Formats: sequence, structure tokens, C-alpha cells
Amino acid sequence: MSKLTSLWHSLDDKDKFEIFFLLFFISVFVCVILLGIAWSRGHDVDYFKERIVLIEHRLTGMDKRMDNHDVKFDKIIEAVNETRQKLNDEIIRNNEQDKWLEEWKKLPQLPKPKR
Repeated sequence: MSKLTSLWHSLDDKDKFEIFFLLFFISVFVCVILLGIAWSRGHDVDYFKERIVLIEHRLTGMDKRMDNHDVKFDKIIEAVNETRQKLNDEIIRNNEQDKWLEEWKKLPQLPKPKR
């Protein structure tokens, strides 16, 4: 550190001015770069916020479609179950009718009248 201070004191005013000017120029350049980075980050944040909003809208639409499909699927399952129950009832009714028909055929028949 003592070498730096001795070198600094050994410089004339013109060299000191050039060093100050160089440091000032570098600091302005760094500030401009940092401002540019901050500005672009702000735009990136806005861009990603818009992307998130669009993704949320898309997901909301997909949720609504899925709910609609679930409702349609539930209605289809309900209709299939109702149809299955009706078919089972029809099969049972037909079996009972067949049993009654067989029992009726077993009953004695009256003779047919002669003409």
C-alpha cells in the first residue's frame, strides 16, 4: 500500500487527471451496463408474467374441458347402467314369461269343438 501511495504522489497533475477521467469513464460505462441489465430484466419479468397469465388461461380452459368431459363421461356411464338394468329386467321378464308359457302348456287342454 505504501508503494501505491508513493507512486500516486510521484505522479504529476496531468497523469492524475487522466487516471480520474479513466475511472470516471469506467464507472459511467459500468452504470450504463447495469441500467441496461436492470431495464432488460424488467422487460423479462413482464414477459414471463404475461406467459404465466397465458398458461393459466390455457390451464383454466383445459380444466373446464376436462370437467365437461367428466360430466359427459358420467352421463354415458349412467346411461349404460340404466340400459344394462333395463336389459336385465327384460331378460328376467322374458324368462318368467317362458316359465308361465311352459306351465300353461302343461295344463290339460279342453277338446276342440267339432264343426
